[in-house]
Amino acid sequence: MKRLFQVLGTLILLVVAAAIILPIVFKDEIIARAKEEMNKNLTATVDFKDIDISLFRSFPNFALTLEETTVDGKGVFEGTRLAEIGSFNVDLNLYSVISGNTYEIEGIQIKDATVHVVVDTSGAANYDIVKASEEEEEEVEETTEESSSFKLNLKGYELENFNLIYDDRPGAMAVHIKNLNHTGSGDFTEVVVNLTTKTTIDALTFDYEGVAYLSKTKVDADINVAFDQEAFKITFQENKVGLNDLALKFDGWVLMPQDDIDMDLSFEAPDNNFKSVLSLIPAVYAEDFASVKTTGDFNLKGMAKGKYSDDPETYPAFDLVFNINNATFRYPDLPAGVDGINVKAHIFNKTSDLDGMVIDVPTASALVAGSPINASLNLKTPMSDPQIAMFVKTDFDLANVAKVVPASGFDYSGRVKADLDLATRMSDIDNERYENVKAEGNLLIEGMTLRSDSLPYDVALSKMEMAFSPQYVDLKAFDSKIGKSDIAANGRIANLLSYALEDQTLKANFNITSNLLDLNELSGPSEEGAEETATETTEAESALEVIRLPENVDATLTASLQKVIYDNLEIERVNGTIALKDGAASMTNVNMEMLGGGMQLDGVYDSKPAAPEVDFKMNIKNFSFKESFEKFVTVQKMAPIMENTTGTYGTELNFASKLNPDMSPDLATVNAAGKLVANNMTTSPEAMKKLADMLKNDKLSTLDLGNVNLSYKIQDGRVSVDPFDIKAGDVTAKVSGSNGLDQTLDYTMDMKIPTSGIKANALLEQFGATSGGKLDLKVLIGGTVQDPKVTTDLGNLAGNVIDNLKDQAKEKVEEVKKEAIDKANAEAQKLIDEAEKKGDELIAKAQEAGDKLKAEAKKQADNIRAEGKKNAQKARDEGKGNPIKKIAADKAGDEIEKKANEAAKKVEDEANKQANSLLNEAKKQKEELVKNAREEAKIEGGN
Repeated sequence: MKRLFQVLGTLILLVVAAAIILPIVFKDEIIARAKEEMNKNLTATVDFKDIDISLFRSFPNFALTLEETTVDGKGVFEGTRLAEIGSFNVDLNLYSVISGNTYEIEGIQIKDATVHVVVDTSGAANYDIVKASEEEEEEVEETTEESSSFKLNLKGYELENFNLIYDDRPGAMAVHIKNLNHTGSGDFTEVVVNLTTKTTIDALTFDYEGVAYLSKTKVDADINVAFDQEAFKITFQENKVGLNDLALKFDGWVLMPQDDIDMDLSFEAPDNNFKSVLSLIPAVYAEDFASVKTTGDFNLKGMAKGKYSDDPETYPAFDLVFNINNATFRYPDLPAGVDGINVKAHIFNKTSDLDGMVIDVPTASALVAGSPINASLNLKTPMSDPQIAMFVKTDFDLANVAKVVPASGFDYSGRVKADLDLATRMSDIDNERYENVKAEGNLLIEGMTLRSDSLPYDVALSKMEMAFSPQYVDLKAFDSKIGKSDIAANGRIANLLSYALEDQTLKANFNITSNLLDLNELSGPSEEGAEETATETTEAESALEVIRLPENVDATLTASLQKVIYDNLEIERVNGTIALKDGAASMTNVNMEMLGGGMQLDGVYDSKPAAPEVDFKMNIKNFSFKESFEKFVTVQKMAPIMENTTGTYGTELNFASKLNPDMSPDLATVNAAGKLVANNMTTSPEAMKKLADMLKNDKLSTLDLGNVNLSYKIQDGRVSVDPFDIKAGDVTAKVSGSNGLDQTLDYTMDMKIPTSGIKANALLEQFGATSGGKLDLKVLIGGTVQDPKVTTDLGNLAGNVIDNLKDQAKEKVEEVKKEAIDKANAEAQKLIDEAEKKGDELIAKAQEAGDKLKAEAKKQADNIRAEGKKNAQKARDEGKGNPIKKIAADKAGDEIEKKANEAAKKVEDEANKQANSLLNEAKKQKEELVKNAREEAKIEGGN
């Protein structure tokens, strides 16, 4: 016995020692393997704060834990975090770690995780981070030779406090999951895994095409399945799924051998108490649901049997029945309840073609504190030629909502009257056979107000009246007030039903008027408070997102807005027409008053490209220099001189640019040209202050320019001005050059300045002249806006000083000398000018050739995009009218359009590269020509 205890004691010591030593010995190797595996397979930035390896946590297995793991996107999703995981634990088979060949994973635990999935409008998904193989087929063939360092032999897995945001923009689908806890156990080394799972979710929200089918719903699910890994068949065993108080039970199986999905499923709600289905209504379930008194019953059951396949396109038959029979509910502390709730709904399809689907809701009615609601719906042949019959009638007092449902923090009032009757086939509307269309009725809302603790302002709709006819919907009146803002409108909407059922283009015309439109209030309180500073302006702009306009809306808006408040701008008397079509907004003769003057705007905002584009023509009159600089960050970048400039200006500007994700111009793509006319202009830029200090003449620090007329252009990241004359007292100058959008300066001033204006005696004494006459002085301004570098061309100054001395002395010999110098200088300058001219011709030819290349490439790229868009739309059209098929069709269309855009961009990029190469080569040739000419000019000057 003593020997036995000695052996056991020794074994325990060895195990404890191994538990301490083995993690230390193998930690570096496991970390290296993990990081190597991540980098090998993912196109994302994966990081973790620490890694912990232990034998104690899951003995006899290794426990490998990554602490505070993050996965950040790259490329178009740069700056978007895909996942943030507090703790990611993997249980590794001890023997597989010691052998060092393949690590076997037997358990996975994820704790405190937040996952944010985004599918953008182009169809790109931020979760698509697995590296694509260059030769996918070869990779499959070589799998046995280059297998992963990890092998999945799961016995169980667990998710704790898992949170998900799923945002599928092209699919119009959003899912929010808060605090999901899930465990699963089963032996995945077996062919058939008996998988036992437990799931709870604190809040599940599912939104599809703007309709919230589930809103903050609690989930409690116990689902046991038999999972045949070889056949890929899932068979439901004992299970229950709870959605708030509604319990569901599933039976049957799903088989996914390859791409097709075969199924034989059924489900039902075993409890027919009306209160359980009532719990799915958020407003009812939110407060004191346990005290609600209900009567009546309901039944819910459904099935799906058959095969889903893409090629040929087939769907399983399905049948869903949902009935509510004479139900009521009432809160005991409220004055009224909802009575006479009756719903009969049957949705079924006995064929494998979605066109065989029928939606039949012959009855849907209720009495809300005395306000009646009655409706019915029947829809057949939804894919080929939707046949719809619909009826809605109500006279509803909104104040009754607070009488039947707890509404703390909410206050409703007003009346909704509706009497709508519709019966038609879509083919009759499409072919304008309006005599076969029944579409009549009215919708009237009067005296509606809404106050809520969640809204920073009150909402009032004094009147909205709509009249329905077979041809159109007439918006007779719309008179509202939202906070301090008022909006009134009228207009007409055509083919509303075709838009709703067949995704056809909605056509509309509206007239909109407003006395005050406060966009700051409507966008909600800023995070930084109410102070309107330049810093906050920049932050507010960066918080904006790209505004995507619908491509299936063709609408014309005629606006007359007396005052608009946006950010730190007050804009008055906004009038004009905006046309929305194909995802773009065209503005015609849009006039507004701001910054002490007025502006007329014409042009297009196109939201279809990944980076939206603008092409505007602006006619600005009497804008303030000072206010323009203070209000617009773009002006600060393009015209920094305005910071220290007073007066007013006008400009006719053609402006084209791509936009950043925050809707600000992408300065590198700005292409603009215009003419600036300024009145009473004075300016004191930092460069002039430095020149005044150099010449010891304070009068030069501020230029009183009076009226200015100059032309400018913005291209290749620089704002260039054509040479223009300025006058400041008895000083005149011709100014030319450019400043970069990166704030760099490159300007030349050819000044004529009296010698009395140069009080830096050292500059004059070195040439033996201190007063009398005027001198030509060339000033070069470089550096940056904040730190300009100012230099003078002293050689030129010297020549002028000598000329001044000769004029004063009036000596014949000096006159002859002057003529000789002028002649030599003229010949030298002629050589340089000819070289410059020849170089400019080379550059012009290169530019012309480059532009031709770009134009041809753009034409080719536009054809590629158009063809891609056409094929994409064709793919999307195949999913019209079917939400299930629409998701796949939209994704297919998005992928086609994405690949077409990539191919088009590649063509344009290659053309731009060749054009830039031609231009750079021409510039080099010009530099060589001018250099040689300058050398030759020096030789001739020395003879």
